[in-house]
Amino acid sequence: MRILYTLLLVTLFTTASTQAQNWGWNKTIRGNGEVTEDKRDLEDFDGIKACCSMNVEITQGNEFSVLIKAESNLMEYIETKVLGTTLDIGFRDKVQVRQKENIEVYITMPELTKVDASSSADIYTKGSFRGETLRLESSSGSKVRVMFSGEAARIDASSGGEVIVKGTINRLRAEASSGANVDATEATAQEVDADVSSGADIEIHVTEKLRADASSGGSIRYSGTPAQVNSDASSGGKVRKQ
Repeated sequence: MRILYTLLLVTLFTTASTQAQNWGWNKTIRGNGEVTEDKRDLEDFDGIKACCSMNVEITQGNEFSVLIKAESNLMEYIETKVLGTTLDIGFRDKVQVRQKENIEVYITMPELTKVDASSSADIYTKGSFRGETLRLESSSGSKVRVMFSGEAARIDASSGGEVIVKGTINRLRAEASSGANVDATEATAQEVDADVSSGADIEIHVTEKLRADASSGGSIRYSGTPAQVNSDASSGGKVRKQ
């Protein structure tokens, strides 16, 4: 019975490995060092999502444009598609890419409402965006750097992700966990609602009202002279004025 069970496991593993190869899983593509450009015809999006060590530059403009610079043998595996109102940039066929040169993506768009970076991606704005609301998400060692002026912004950073935001915002909501970092010291915010945990760090500048909750070794540091401060720190968390 034990031998039969072992044979069954071996068969299942072999079948799964074969299917994985057929589906392109774990296929590794190495860059050839020859950088080329490709312009993608995409429009009608107001959000950006990117992963996998890509560098993405976003500029506010009247027209849509997407330009990719990457090694020639990797270009066909770089997938760009609009899902809902978000431009999703990643790799197709579940391939693993080993580039010699950075993958650079240059985007122009009229409005920006969401940025989502994961797996060591670096997404940043060139110049300042103006709008009503903006959501910023960063995880798994990625970085988001944005200049924004508007009514409200929400930041979610986790797993070593980093968000740096500058500008003028009436209401700011920021959450950070698992060693992530949020730097909003150069963003003037009237009202701030901040939650931090698990060794993460939030730095903010607030002028009127602050609610801050820090736990499990998380730290919130704030500058400015808000008239109302409601703070709570537990399990090694810290809330302090700079």
